[in-house]
Amino acid sequence: MMTDEERKAKYLARKAAKPQKIPAIPSHMRLKRENMNRIVSLIEQMGSATCRQLSAIIGPDRHGTVRGWVADLHCDQRIYIAGWVRQEGGCKKRVPCYRVGNEPDTPNNPMTEEPAKIAKNDPEYLSRAEVERKHERWLKEWRPHVDPAAAWMMNPVA
Repeated sequence: MMTDEERKAKYLARKAAKPQKIPAIPSHMRLKRENMNRIVSLIEQMGSATCRQLSAIIGPDRHGTVRGWVADLHCDQRIYIAGWVRQEGGCKKRVPCYRVGNEPDTPNNPMTEEPAKIAKNDPEYLSRAEVERKHERWLKEWRPHVDPAAAWMMNPVA
């Protein structure tokens, strides 16, 4: 008959001889990891990219999914916000531009944006600047029709 110690030694020897099982990764998790690695490599190739630029490459119908993957990568500190840019097409909203690495995010402060960048991207800014230029030109050319000292006589207060 075997003693408890012999039985325990035999059990441990059998357990050590068995190959350890590697837990299987579900296919959806594996695909997500592969796609997230693909996003990181795309950002490395592009230098920096927005979610919209990434989804245009991966597939425009997957914009929401790409945003989720980018948010996960940002939480995992594999990418960081390198700057804020205005979207093409006249959108006023500034969106984050991501780069690969673990650095502090750039704060979203619209006052730090260069006026030349605003002028190039914002049609409303351009139209306001044009109105101001026209007003300045009008102000230089404007001449009163009546002597300013006698102007009060044209609109008598009764």
